[in-house]
Amino acid sequence: MKSTTSPNGPNKSYEMIIHHPSKKITSVPPPLEKITRTHELTVLGVSFNSTLSFSPHTQNLTAKAATSLYALKTLKAHGLQGRALWDVTHATVVSQITYASPSWRGFIKAEEIARLNAILSKTRRFGYLPTDFLPLDDLLDPSDESLFTSTRYSSQHVLHQFLPPPKQISYNLHSRGHGLTLSAIPSEFMRKNFLYHMLYSDTY
Repeated sequence: MKSTTSPNGPNKSYEMIIHHPSKKITSVPPPLEKITRTHELTVLGVSFNSTLSFSPHTQNLTAKAATSLYALKTLKAHGLQGRALWDVTHATVVSQITYASPSWRGFIKAEEIARLNAILSKTRRFGYLPTDFLPLDDLLDPSDESLFTSTRYSSQHVLHQFLPPPKQISYNLHSRGHGLTLSAIPSEFMRKNFLYHMLYSDTY
């Protein structure tokens, strides 16, 4: 259990007590003076709650997509077609869905993934995107791979310090995967973490 606050001063600060979803909180520290305690936060455009569930984020995405789809319908009715319509859809609906995806992708449920895929299916069906436009997983994979590559090869990257050490290999073989030491994942919850996800997916 821990609390987190904003560094922007009391007037823009919030406190959240983060805890495991299956564990009951037995004691809670008293609220901080002049700081609002909340059960949900939006940080850099990504929403999550006190159990590190990103359901609020997918709910926000669904609401934003509904607004964008209505706007796209209006634009199409006024003559926007073809590549121009696809570009606008990509800049709105697709960008909204894929924004900061490495931070939340591993934490959302299968039904939430299906909900986001349904939005993309609707854009293809209505002609807002080409019929062969990529499904959600294929859209998110490049972002994961790009961030993981930056993390591995830049010692200045904020996530680099959380990587395990390189494997110590005494024989000379062609390098496979990421070449980092793998250890047992502490819990199923930690398996959802971006780094754990990439460390293990990159071995296949």
